[in-house]
Amino acid sequence: MARTDLTVYTTVVSGRQLTAIEAAGTADGKQFVNSGDQYLYLRNSNGAATRDVTVSTTNKTAGGASYTTSEVVTLPNSGIAVMGPFTPAVWNKSSNVVYVDFESTESDVKIVCLSFARAR
Repeated sequence: MARTDLTVYTTVVSGRQLTAIEAAGTADGKQFVNSGDQYLYLRNSNGAATRDVTVSTTNKTAGGASYTTSEVVTLPNSGIAVMGPFTPAVWNKSSNVVYVDFESTESDVKIVCLSFARAR
């Protein structure tokens, strides 16, 4: 099976309805197109267990900074986390996407990819 594409929502001043808050629930993980302005909003609705979400790097060094092979966020019971932004030189695979993997295929982890519009 292939990775599932995440819908990327660009924010707007008037507000944006999120119609595809997706469950992790896939063994092959998810991916999103990354320009460097994307963030992941993660929510664990399980009140009894933590959940890990992993984003893997492509390049361990970029712009003078060093990165580990991956970044893991542990979502606490009923917890929320935000990850990003993702510098393309570090995080993008050859097809300009970032890979997101989950500890389990449980549907209690929800994920949304947001792209924050910059004020002009």
